[in-house]
Amino acid sequence: MSDCDVIMPDGRWLTLRASLMPQPGETQALHVPEGPHKKRLHGAIWEARMTEPQLISQPAGKRVSLEVCQPRQPQQPEPAPRHTAPGSNGHGDANGKTIPDADASLLAWPAILADRAVRGLWQTTQAKTIALGTSSDWLQGELETSAAQQASLRQLCQVADLGPCELFVPPPVDQAGAALHQQVRAAHPQLILRELENLCCLNGQPQANASVRRAHIWFPVLCGAAEPDRLLSLEIILRRHRYAEGQSDEFIIDGKVTSSQRNEIKTILNSLRQHDQHGVGEWRTLVRMPQDAISGQSYQ
Repeated sequence: MSDCDVIMPDGRWLTLRASLMPQPGETQALHVPEGPHKKRLHGAIWEARMTEPQLISQPAGKRVSLEVCQPRQPQQPEPAPRHTAPGSNGHGDANGKTIPDADASLLAWPAILADRAVRGLWQTTQAKTIALGTSSDWLQGELETSAAQQASLRQLCQVADLGPCELFVPPPVDQAGAALHQQVRAAHPQLILRELENLCCLNGQPQANASVRRAHIWFPVLCGAAEPDRLLSLEIILRRHRYAEGQSDEFIIDGKVTSSQRNEIKTILNSLRQHDQHGVGEWRTLVRMPQDAISGQSYQ
């Protein structure tokens, strides 16, 4: 189990907790709890995994289960508000239900760190880890600041000394941002503040920019007399990757598909790549299937 904390712009704390759980045969390799931000978190984690040195990195028969712990309400004694730190008691709606969409963008970065830590791809040097940042495209791994992130940093300056901990943020974009980072350091002398431009910096690997390609395509689903026919979309995301001799391509099939459908997709793509100029053993592939269950074969 691995935790990563985030302080929201209103001063509440959330903990993003990742655990390795047994994986039943038909379930996904990643489980995100139901809630208003499930799709955002699910998509961000899968996209961020495309920037990793190894795509398939969790033990066989296991899945990563992500939990958004309940918000921790700030204490507000008079005259100067001081907010509770991670690990203190709090209450609120589970899964971040009360978080505005503009602020919910801050949930993805700590979720990604917790996901990597529980799979052994990255380790923090401190007992507590805090992540404050966002991205407009996690597939490229670029970390960005935002108005919500800056508001959270200002809240962090008001929190009582956290002691030894590690804070991951994107680099400041102006002098005001740099000054805010200095204020955080002054408020928490034992805090280690790490500025990262890209997710790849966690492992010291080349950035994913310009090496990733993605494409959408629509396919028909015939529903019979019970309901109208419809179109569903799937997305293919490719990243060039050199494997050791004899290794095959890595695949992740995301979406509401059965294990037999998942294996069928891998088999089809592998067999077709045998005839490509750049064939097997050169690609890391993420296939995003629809979130609706499908029974036909039109997706092939």
